Amino acid sequence: MELTSGDLLAIYRLMDVKLSSALQPIKDDIRVIKLDIVNDIKPQIQRLTERVSLETADQTTETQPFPY
Repeated sequence: MELTSGDLLAIYRLMDVKLSSALQPIKDDIRVIKLDIVNDIKPQIQRLTERVSLETADQTTETQPFPY
């Protein structure tokens, strides 16, 4: 029995569906981990942004010549 290209395509699609189904829980876990990381880092980024804004506002507005 020889496999046709249609048979091979059907086998490929079946394997693809099974692999996607098997990987879905892993994808969900990664999504949750990414959200946890973002939520953990967000306050730190906010504090750094505020700090940089304050430091920038404290600097004088005098311009100095650019060294060439």
